[in-house]
Amino acid sequence: MMKGGLNVILAGVGGQGVILSSTIIGEAAVEEGLSVRIAESRGLAQRGGIVTSHIRIGREIYSPLIPKGMADGIVGFEPMEFLRHCEYLKGNGGFGVVNKEPILPVTARIGLEKYPDYGAMMDAIMGSADRIYIIDGSGIAKRLGNPNMLSTVMVGAFYAAAKPPISKRALEEAIRRNVPKGTEEANLKAFEEGIRAIEGY
Repeated sequence: MMKGGLNVILAGVGGQGVILSSTIIGEAAVEEGLSVRIAESRGLAQRGGIVTSHIRIGREIYSPLIPKGMADGIVGFEPMEFLRHCEYLKGNGGFGVVNKEPILPVTARIGLEKYPDYGAMMDAIMGSADRIYIIDGSGIAKRLGNPNMLSTVMVGAFYAAAKPPISKRALEEAIRRNVPKGTEEANLKAFEEGIRAIEGY
């Protein structure tokens, strides 16, 4: 981790809100006066393709991409997508937040690759970082009445696990600005539930 900064990768599939989450985190960091670089990549399809966001937060950052072995943490919106990016985690002190619900990416659905055995996959996840938090982010969002709120659940989980140089207030304000009008309070509740899921470990 850079001095006073943080390198984090968000990884999932299209439709899970990875880009919205990275926007919220990035805007909150800018509000705190931090330098932010975000690099996003999207897969074969807008919904169901692989989506990744590299987020670098600090005082002086020159490249938006996190080198392999240099990520402080990975927030996996989907288990296999978390594993796919594990090589970016640094050797000591890294963390992982994983939404436990599997979603087959387009590449698996069309037969370009096989989705791994769930039990073996979770075993691999448990041994991939110093701190691993496996949460039912999708279940939380559904319980709150809107599966699309997975994005703000995962922002809350990120905040609790990463302890970033960003205030909770800044994240809340960024959520209010970026979620659909009329869903602000529900998304703030989802954010709180994400925090609680990590604090429950």
